[in-house]
Amino acid sequence: MEQSLPPSIERLRARMAELTERERKLLLLMAVTGVLFLLLFGNLIVGNALDGLRDGNQQRRAALNELIHERERFLTEVAQAERLDARLESNRLRLSSFIETQASQAGVPRPREFRDHTQPVGQTGITAHETTVSFPSMSFEQLLDLLNSFEDSGELVFIQTLRVSPARRGEHGLDADITLATYRRTGEP
Repeated sequence: MEQSLPPSIERLRARMAELTERERKLLLLMAVTGVLFLLLFGNLIVGNALDGLRDGNQQRRAALNELIHERERFLTEVAQAERLDARLESNRLRLSSFIETQASQAGVPRPREFRDHTQPVGQTGITAHETTVSFPSMSFEQLLDLLNSFEDSGELVFIQTLRVSPARRGEHGLDADITLATYRRTGEP
């Protein structure tokens, strides 16, 4: 039971039979070379496409890693801002009492005068409370101890200005004018 082949294959078979042995080998070599060329060319195209995809994936991974890092930094900064906002809400520090307490702890003579000033900070709902205080004839070490006690107190207090001059005639040491500020939230921004 012989099955007949399609006419196009029959014609191809007849043509192959007409070729010499050398022509058949060359035709076979050409076919193998063509297949190898197509495989190589296809591999290059696919390889280049995969390289492009790989590079794109690496860029996306790097962007995601940066985004994760920035997210962590952002969340840390938000937490710090919330802590500061809570401190601003609860800050009831009276600067004059604070200054007197810190001065006595640092062994500094009692301040000569207090000048208070309060003003809003833009339209943020935050108010700045500033107090300028004058200390007569104190030693340099006492001044350093006082400034360190302000800084190390843990209170929401900032040294705004410091003016130091030699003590008046007949007195030893330094006269110091110090402006301290504290901030508190008084309303919504």
